[in-house]
Amino acid sequence: MSLEKFELEETFEELKRAELEEGYQLPSKLADEARLVSAAMNIMGEKRALYWQDKRIIKEMMIRCLCDEKKARKSLRFAKQLLVFLNPVNQELEKIRLIDSIKTNAMKSSVANTAKDRQVISAEHKNLIKLLGLDKEQPEQNSAGLHVIIINHDPSLLGGQKRPNLLQDIAKELRKIEKQQETDFTDFEMIDDED
Repeated sequence: MSLEKFELEETFEELKRAELEEGYQLPSKLADEARLVSAAMNIMGEKRALYWQDKRIIKEMMIRCLCDEKKARKSLRFAKQLLVFLNPVNQELEKIRLIDSIKTNAMKSSVANTAKDRQVISAEHKNLIKLLGLDKEQPEQNSAGLHVIIINHDPSLLGGQKRPNLLQDIAKELRKIEKQQETDFTDFEMIDDED
């Protein structure tokens, strides 16, 4: 993880804590950032700005807060993250969008079927499992029902790896079975002739 990404995540955690905990004192270096994020949240909450694009909101922030475009863009991103974090409906919508994005990426990669794409598919499957919470220990339930969870709908994908000659393998197995049946049948005919 890069230092810049770590600092952004740390800043977001501080802003989140300030929003949730009453009386929490932000570090002085984040006070200006908190003011900009608050302004962004107020602008996004206004009725007239409901359908504005990001560019328009950033321009409005630059006028109201007298800041440069880079700070306005960063603050708008933090404000959007905070709004999603604080609103459970938005969290569910984000989860649905993320699941759809993961499935789309996996499907695009499966079409190309290169080594890098197989790695992407495997990573996306791991992300999906983590997002759905299937990687955590499930508590034992005393229900008599059978629960089957199918994540991979494509039988030719085994563990995120494309099996290139699955149909050929199946045909080969069927030919083996046919040969075995023929030899069994000829053995049976020979026994019948002897009798």
